[in-house]
Amino acid sequence: RVDAFVGEGASSGGVRETGDVAPYTGHVVVGTCRFELLLEGNRSLKGKRSVVVPVIAQLRRRFHVAAAEVDAQDDHARAIVGFAVVANEVAHASRMVEAVMAWVDTAAEAPLGGCEVEYLHVF
Repeated sequence: RVDAFVGEGASSGGVRETGDVAPYTGHVVVGTCRFELLLEGNRSLKGKRSVVVPVIAQLRRRFHVAAAEVDAQDDHARAIVGFAVVANEVAHASRMVEAVMAWVDTAAEAPLGGCEVEYLHVF
């Protein structure tokens, strides 16, 4: 018998779920990546948005990743975008990150400045 707690706490509206299920023994790996797009010649935040928003939308649509602009929001010359993938093993997460970065490198309207990747074993 497994008891799982969902939410902040019983007093704050959390829900306790109880069921006759076997404990889950799988793994959860989160692959995170932060990359820089170089917006050469750009002089406005509006111009930056016209490049960054479509890239983030395509990452979400094509690859089903969580993605957002995560740093340098007020810098007209560069954009820092982060995304995360979830998989059951590092090899799969790595393939997903590599596929996303290959697409960014070829399809984005701005050159890729660099990227940082990290894999987290959550469970």
